[in-house]
Amino acid sequence: MVKYRAILGLAAAVMASAVLFAACSAAVSSNVATSTATASPSTGPRGAQITVADDGQTVAMQVGERITVALGEQYRWEVTSSNTAVISRLPQFLMVRGAQGIYEAHKAGQATLQATGTMVCAVGQPCPALARVFRVTVTVR
Repeated sequence: MVKYRAILGLAAAVMASAVLFAACSAAVSSNVATSTATASPSTGPRGAQITVADDGQTVAMQVGERITVALGEQYRWEVTSSNTAVISRLPQFLMVRGAQGIYEAHKAGQATLQATGTMVCAVGQPCPALARVFRVTVTVR
């Protein structure tokens, strides 16, 4: 009887976790952008997305706006902001595959989002020491 209750308790915990995960996934997917920021300078409305096609471009944003950096899965990306007082990553959001973060404009100014992408190689396979550099300038008004 005790084992049966423990199994039921474990099953209930697994179900609760699955429901919570589904709810969080739905909330995250509603925050992930689908449009692409292009042109120089381009606007960064809520829901906009920076992709590898935007390398070298300037993106204009308003204070409080958010933009998703989605550089893909071909490389393992490390993204940094040259001025986190102007724009920084929001750590509370889980990201979908291929996205590196949601960034929010905090105050007027200019910052560079720079990303370095290293090769993604299979475990146990030789991996070339190649890297790709990505850079976009963000102007916040």
